[in-house]
Amino acid sequence: PDLNQRFEMIDEDNREGGDDYITPGESATLLSYLRASLLGSANNATIVLQRSTGLSDKGFIDAMNKKAQDLGMRDSIFAEPTGLDPNNISTTRDIVLLLKEVGKNDRIREIIGTNISTIRVYPRGNIRQVVTTNHLMGTIIPVEYGKTGYLDESLYNLATVVSTSKGKELFVIILGSETNEKRIQDAKNLTVWSERTYEW
Repeated sequence: PDLNQRFEMIDEDNREGGDDYITPGESATLLSYLRASLLGSANNATIVLQRSTGLSDKGFIDAMNKKAQDLGMRDSIFAEPTGLDPNNISTTRDIVLLLKEVGKNDRIREIIGTNISTIRVYPRGNIRQVVTTNHLMGTIIPVEYGKTGYLDESLYNLATVVSTSKGKELFVIILGSETNEKRIQDAKNLTVWSERTYEW
């Protein structure tokens, strides 16, 4: 898509979860929506991105599921695009496959590989900061990129890639931590354990 194309957010785009970096009646480029969605976990921005494709809800979800199958994510099912529906399911193996694919896309990798970014929101042209929900960034762990998730049914989750001391990529998938703090500590513990015990 043309990421410089501007779309207006409408009331129907509103969803719970994440910060509202853009609100109904405001507009932004698709790149800004992408940053709000991926970096700031803004679910309303995710819906605008879906709507911008021109696909129906069912058509978009079908495309998500086809892409997952094409990537070999054999145990994943998508029921809607934001991750809010507990009928969205996956496994650690499948999430690693998705992260590997993400790593091939320089734009997406750059967005979820930073702590903070800015977006411009119209009609006033205001600049707003989008802050990552991946609090593993900024710690002693050398994070390359990653994405968080939360649902009451699945608790606190994290899919991230870190650099090892051997210059390798380590995929760390955390599912079902009880709190955000435990999610980050679990990721730290697994990273340190892998460094100490795994031989490349």
